[in-house]
Amino acid sequence: MAHVVKTPKLTPADELRSLLEESEKLAVNMSGAGADKAVTLLENLDRIQALFPTLEAKGVDLKPEQARWEAVQGAVRRHSADIRRELKPLGGLAALRKQRAPAIENWWWRLDEIQRAQWRRRLARLLLATLALVIVVGGGLWLFDHFFPGDPQMREFQNYKLQAEQQLEAGDLAAAIASYEAARAIYPDDADALAWLVVLNEALERWPEADVARAELFEQTQGDVALGLLAEKYVILEQPEQALKLAQAAIEANPDNPRGYLALAGAYEQLDRLQEAIDALEIAAEKADEQNLPELQALTRMRLGFLLQRAAAERAIEQ
Repeated sequence: MAHVVKTPKLTPADELRSLLEESEKLAVNMSGAGADKAVTLLENLDRIQALFPTLEAKGVDLKPEQARWEAVQGAVRRHSADIRRELKPLGGLAALRKQRAPAIENWWWRLDEIQRAQWRRRLARLLLATLALVIVVGGGLWLFDHFFPGDPQMREFQNYKLQAEQQLEAGDLAAAIASYEAARAIYPDDADALAWLVVLNEALERWPEADVARAELFEQTQGDVALGLLAEKYVILEQPEQALKLAQAAIEANPDNPRGYLALAGAYEQLDRLQEAIDALEIAAEKADEQNLPELQALTRMRLGFLLQRAAAERAIEQ
């Protein structure tokens, strides 16, 4: 008489360990694994996430499993490009999210959006550093400080601008406003500080202050330059729609304004219109060269290299 061998039912703790082991292997071997394996990995992650609170409520010690879970998530982040590539036959993550309505909250179902956000943050940091250098070198502040190193006002002015940039990177907009206002107390005609005061006050819905700063900016600065400055700031604050309108207006007012094209490229990139961004950067570099602006040309070429790198990465995922 034949005997049926019964497979013992996995306990939730055993299931968790099994899923962790399978997901570790899937995450690091995703290249060429196929769409089904990629979906299995994401579904495994959902199940793992759900098992932790259930087991913790029963008093199970999950310290070893928590460490493995963090390692799995790290592997998913590192191999996100492979995962996205394998999901392409199914329409990518965006299509999967629509199929799994209501919207999925777990971050691994939004690897595409996370990657784009990371590129945008890198762009914002690069643009902020680029503009700071252009202002210092192209605006003559470096030369002033070189020939008059003992001038305390210039040193204090530069310190306030640097402090404001650090506060912007930290996301403290109110503190950045205070620093730019302190800088303007020393040099009231500084167009860069005025442009920042416009966009930062608008971001914090301080409309009267923004209107005053805007009026001063356009009174003191040529129209296309003012529009380009505002567009640049909106790119850094990751508001590409507003940046795009202003950059296009700056170029319409003066088609030879290289910084208008620089801001246009930033807006296009944040809107994932990469080829248009590349085209705008190439024009910016040409205009900077024609106008003998070597610092701006070099920095534009640097941004172009960054953007070509991103475009190549995106193409690799699509193939």
